[in-house]
Amino acid sequence: MTIDVTQIIIWLIGVLLIILTRYAVPWIKSHVSTTNLAYLTQAADIAVRAAQELDICGKLSGTKADYALQAVKAALAARKITYDTTEITSAIKAAVANLRLDIISSGADTESKTEPTT
Repeated sequence: MTIDVTQIIIWLIGVLLIILTRYAVPWIKSHVSTTNLAYLTQAADIAVRAAQELDICGKLSGTKADYALQAVKAALAARKITYDTTEITSAIKAAVANLRLDIISSGADTESKTEPTT
């Protein structure tokens, strides 16, 4: 009686593919999603800060929100990352909130430094 090794190898490859499909593919997808979300957050932060600076300098045509939205969409398109407008808008709103917190905290620091001590 001879054992056909070919059938065993085919069976092992099938089992390996099942394991890869079950564990590796979801892990890769979640890793890519996490990386893309981090890039979206970073792009929104940069776009909001750029819109704020352009508005202060008087070089912004249109609204800060429109500028930030278009800048984030362009940054995502350059990396072939797709998010819908609702998700991008949410990231921009979070970046605006962070910018406001930064402005408030830096304003509080400068006020405490300029007040005379007694």
